[in-house]
Amino acid sequence: MNRSKGFRILVALAALVLVLVAAFSYLRLWVPAWGSTAEERGRAMPGDEQVSPPLMVSWTHGITIRAAPEAVWPWIVQMGDVRGGFYSYTFIENFIAPEQYRNAERILPELQNPVPGTAMIGEVLRMREIQPNRHLLAAFDLPEVKMSWVWALYPTGPQRTRLVVRLRGRAEVEAQGLLLSVGSFFVNFGGFVMERRMMQGIKDRAEGRIEPPWYQGAEIACWLAAFGLGLAAAVAYVGRRAWWRGLAAGLGATLVLLWLTFGQPPLWVRLVLLLLLIAGAAWAFRSPRMPRKARR
Repeated sequence: MNRSKGFRILVALAALVLVLVAAFSYLRLWVPAWGSTAEERGRAMPGDEQVSPPLMVSWTHGITIRAAPEAVWPWIVQMGDVRGGFYSYTFIENFIAPEQYRNAERILPELQNPVPGTAMIGEVLRMREIQPNRHLLAAFDLPEVKMSWVWALYPTGPQRTRLVVRLRGRAEVEAQGLLLSVGSFFVNFGGFVMERRMMQGIKDRAEGRIEPPWYQGAEIACWLAAFGLGLAAAVAYVGRRAWWRGLAAGLGATLVLLWLTFGQPPLWVRLVLLLLLIAGAAWAFRSPRMPRKARR
């Protein structure tokens, strides 16, 4: 590897690190408060008293649903791994618990009257407090982790409801700071991806929309295509004279991947983003090749 190529790789890595640090610094503030108002974040909710600081994870998320609480509640109360599912990314859920999750596409009468203690995720997450059309509080039964999770409904007008979801958790075991930071990172960001999709799933169902069976596959395909275009941009960065074109296209692909993961835009927006990435990759490859000696 010559010095020119090595320098390019160092520049690309530095630029990628800077973009990721900036992006996750923003997400660190955005994720815990997604969709919620300052008033909702400051409101006392069931379960708050069960988990005291210091908290490993603490978020309050909100979404507006064009339906009355009575139309939203049946979808919430039937949630659970072997119940009505969680309306999230089933391919991720079933990767953890194969063939266990099935997202209900209708209200299931036999699951509408659970009692406190009803399991939601194996023997780990159980319902603790059930107030029909108002809130469902669940708690994790783990000696190492204390966590509360509540879904609350607040009517804001005729056929209009705010769904506010709060999760609070802390580790009950002593661990090194780095280990707790890594655990908090995955719980906050990984959990957010799943919870945001769950809240959208509740909204869609309460408003009378059911996701087509092919939709999640199309989302995965868009994500993989964006990743592939990022790799193509990296090839152009290393092998083309106008290296900055490949760098710009690659960093653009990185931002798009983050948007697809955390922003979860509708499919038509994903397709537009892919077209832009294709145009960027083509633009990068229109630059002449570097001389063979320079690429060694």
